[in-house]
Amino acid sequence: MILKLYIIYYLMIFTFGLMACGGSISSNSAEITKFSEGRNLYVSKCTACHKAYGPELHTADDWQKILDDMGRKAKLSNDEKTIILNYLSERD
Repeated sequence: MILKLYIIYYLMIFTFGLMACGGSISSNSAEITKFSEGRNLYVSKCTACHKAYGPELHTADDWQKILDDMGRKAKLSNDEKTIILNYLSERD
Protein backbone atom coordinates (compact mmCIF):
# COMPACT_ATOMS: atom_id res chain seq x y z
CA MET A 1 0.00 0.00 0.00
CA ILE A 2 2.76 2.46 0.92
CA LEU A 3 4.66 1.51 -2.22
CA LYS A 4 1.60 2.39 -4.32
CA LEU A 5 1.39 5.80 -2.66
CA TYR A 6 5.07 6.49 -3.37
CA ILE A 7 4.63 5.48 -7.00
CA ILE A 8 1.58 7.71 -7.40
CA TYR A 9 3.39 10.58 -5.65
CA TYR A 10 6.44 10.34 -7.93
CA LEU A 11 4.29 9.99 -11.04
CA MET A 12 2.43 13.16 -10.09
CA ILE A 13 5.69 15.05 -9.53
CA PHE A 14 7.03 13.77 -12.84
CA THR A 15 3.83 14.75 -14.68
CA PHE A 16 3.77 18.26 -13.22
CA GLY A 17 7.45 18.65 -14.03
CA LEU A 18 6.82 17.74 -17.66
CA MET A 19 3.90 20.15 -17.83
CA ALA A 20 6.06 22.96 -16.46
CA CYS A 21 8.78 22.27 -19.01
CA GLY A 22 6.28 22.08 -21.83
CA GLY A 23 5.10 25.61 -21.11
CA SER A 24 8.59 27.05 -21.32
CA ILE A 25 9.33 25.25 -24.56
CA SER A 26 6.27 26.66 -26.30
CA SER A 27 7.00 30.22 -25.15
CA ASN A 28 10.51 30.01 -26.64
CA SER A 29 9.39 28.61 -29.98
CA ALA A 30 8.50 32.06 -31.34
CA GLU A 31 11.93 33.38 -30.36
CA ILE A 32 13.66 30.41 -31.95
CA THR A 33 11.65 30.88 -35.14
CA LYS A 34 12.48 34.61 -35.31
CA PHE A 35 16.15 33.91 -34.58
CA SER A 36 16.24 31.31 -37.36
CA GLU A 37 14.43 33.61 -39.79
CA GLY A 38 16.81 36.48 -39.01
CA ARG A 39 19.87 34.31 -39.46
CA ASN A 40 18.56 32.87 -42.73
CA LEU A 41 17.80 36.34 -44.09
CA TYR A 42 21.20 37.64 -43.00
CA VAL A 43 23.04 34.79 -44.66
CA SER A 44 20.98 34.76 -47.87
CA LYS A 45 20.79 38.51 -48.45
CA CYS A 46 24.05 39.83 -47.01
CA THR A 47 26.49 37.18 -48.18
CA ALA A 48 25.53 37.69 -51.81
CA CYS A 49 28.22 40.41 -51.89
CA HIS A 50 30.50 39.74 -48.91
CA LYS A 51 31.19 37.32 -46.08
CA ALA A 52 28.92 37.13 -43.05
CA TYR A 53 30.32 39.11 -40.15
CA GLY A 54 29.83 37.98 -36.57
CA PRO A 55 26.98 39.70 -34.73
CA GLU A 56 29.34 40.53 -31.87
CA LEU A 57 31.48 42.79 -34.06
CA HIS A 58 29.09 45.75 -33.79
CA THR A 59 26.64 47.29 -31.37
CA ALA A 60 22.92 47.42 -32.16
CA ASP A 61 23.29 51.09 -33.18
CA ASP A 62 26.17 50.22 -35.51
CA TRP A 63 24.18 47.39 -37.09
CA GLN A 64 21.25 49.78 -37.61
CA LYS A 65 23.47 52.20 -39.52
CA ILE A 66 25.02 49.38 -41.54
CA LEU A 67 21.62 47.94 -42.41
CA ASP A 68 20.29 51.36 -43.41
CA ASP A 69 23.20 51.75 -45.83
CA MET A 70 23.63 48.18 -47.06
CA GLY A 71 19.91 47.41 -46.99
CA ARG A 72 19.38 49.67 -49.98
CA LYS A 73 22.06 47.81 -51.94
CA ALA A 74 20.61 44.43 -50.94
CA LYS A 75 17.07 45.68 -51.65
CA LEU A 76 15.88 44.75 -48.16
CA SER A 77 12.37 45.65 -47.13
CA ASN A 78 11.89 47.45 -43.82
CA ASP A 79 10.55 44.22 -42.31
CA GLU A 80 13.60 42.28 -43.48
CA LYS A 81 15.93 44.92 -42.04
CA THR A 82 14.11 44.74 -38.71
CA ILE A 83 14.29 40.94 -38.60
CA ILE A 84 18.01 40.96 -39.46
CA LEU A 85 18.71 43.73 -36.95
CA ASN A 86 16.97 41.75 -34.22
CA TYR A 87 19.07 38.71 -35.09
CA LEU A 88 22.33 40.69 -35.09
CA SER A 89 21.72 42.80 -31.99
CA GLU A 90 19.75 40.63 -29.57
CA ARG A 91 22.16 37.74 -29.23
CA ASP A 92 23.80 37.15 -25.86
